[in-house]
Amino acid sequence: MVSLSVLEKKVKSLFGKSEEGNERLFNKVEIYKEFPNVDYSAKFIWNHFDEKGTIKKIAGKVGYIGNKLEGIPQMKTSDDGSVYPTKAVFIASVENSTYKVIFDDSYSNELKVTVECDIKDSKYINDLLNDPRNSVVSISKEYNDLESIKRLYKFITSKAEKFRINKTGLNKFPNMIIDDEIGLVPIDARIIATINGENYVFNILSRYGTKEVSVECPLNKTNDINNLLESILTEEIKDEKGEPVKKSIKGIDGITQIKNYDWSMVGGLGDAKKEIQQYIEWPLKNPELFKKVNTSMPKGILLIGPPGNGKTTIAKIIANQTESSFYAVSPKDINSMWVGGTEKNWGRLFDNARQDVRKGRSAIIFIDEIDGLYTSRGEMDKYSRISFGQFCQEMEGISDLEKVVIIGATNKYQDLDSALVRPGRFTKKIYIGNPNEEGRKEILEIYTRKKPVSHSVDLNYLKKITEGYSSAELKELCDSAAFHSIERYCEKKEIEIKDIKGKLIKEIIIEKQDFEFALKKISDYKKD
Repeated sequence: MVSLSVLEKKVKSLFGKSEEGNERLFNKVEIYKEFPNVDYSAKFIWNHFDEKGTIKKIAGKVGYIGNKLEGIPQMKTSDDGSVYPTKAVFIASVENSTYKVIFDDSYSNELKVTVECDIKDSKYINDLLNDPRNSVVSISKEYNDLESIKRLYKFITSKAEKFRINKTGLNKFPNMIIDDEIGLVPIDARIIATINGENYVFNILSRYGTKEVSVECPLNKTNDINNLLESILTEEIKDEKGEPVKKSIKGIDGITQIKNYDWSMVGGLGDAKKEIQQYIEWPLKNPELFKKVNTSMPKGILLIGPPGNGKTTIAKIIANQTESSFYAVSPKDINSMWVGGTEKNWGRLFDNARQDVRKGRSAIIFIDEIDGLYTSRGEMDKYSRISFGQFCQEMEGISDLEKVVIIGATNKYQDLDSALVRPGRFTKKIYIGNPNEEGRKEILEIYTRKKPVSHSVDLNYLKKITEGYSSAELKELCDSAAFHSIERYCEKKEIEIKDIKGKLIKEIIIEKQDFEFALKKISDYKKD
């Protein structure tokens, strides 16, 4: 390994006075390859030539005249203290062969490597450039408790020939906690370790509610690292039947399941559906197009209108259509009885969305009943005003993130504070009202699609007599009719519900009279 001081002396001695730009090569060939990880690959190839042979000359580039080596190489120091070039040309000899190696990282996040060698050495260079150890991958996994991190740290300290703990991000020092069993344990740190002669980088990041571990490792060690990350999982808590108990924290720390949501689930939206697709779905699906026309989606969009018309379902559909992470929260998820707790919850929520963007995913934060969080500031107590300020700051903080959108839902738009609905926050407002006549028919068709409905049921008649019904009330109408048809069948056959099996199930038909019963039931409570 060449130290920085030795390397500087070597550069000075090799570069500048030599008139020879290259060692003479007979029957020479050029072998070229690109690597996605600049630092790892440059270090790997440089160390190979430095350890197996001799670095004879090094410079910044090959000149246009006479192929002389000229300029100062671009050098880096790695986490383990070794020094290597990322933009340079060097002459190396291994045994009786000479190689001219060019590193170039100028044009992208890739390292372009060109090796000029004698044709008899081409297999040797091909094998070197295609060595699986020369390709590094990153494997990530999240854990819900500290015990898994302790197990990982125990593994590193017991197996590594050497390791070093560094800070992460903008932190001045690695974040450590004291454990009674093993002493200091890193919970926000970067650990550089050598295990069985291979170099690994373990990044441990504490996020709200979870610990994320990502490991940079050689490609040929992928299975080993996968097995390691699986093995440090703590044993699942099981119920009385021995089944795993699923743990999830709704909204703030947990992504809501949206896989089965699509536009066939909602109807009666009219022009609102088109607006939603234009302002949210299209920009998330094709951001390059909207960059080209210099148009971006609003960061905040309010769905306003009476309850029961599918605002939450719409948000889930958008998230599924755009393959976005979906966080659904309401006032009870955000508000905390502890001073500062509400602000912390906002921080956790937005931090999760930022993490999704870093991983290449888009994220949708859906806030239901947002009027229950922030009405006019004149009606807020001092703690609500503080958390309101935190929320506004978080919205400002994601203004530059193209893949995050916040959707708020309210049926009390007039009560919201003016600072919340100003441009730059909830800029776009889309009204989701009770469906019109054709919309009601569309919704009725959706909710009766898989029900055994008799031909005597006239949806055109139902759409006319259900004026003022919300989507939720139309769903209740169809479900109530189904329940009544089962009740009616049981009375007719003088049997219990548990006895309706096999062929008897096929005899259940939802008739016109069942819808009439359901209509009267809903009409009675609507009057109240």
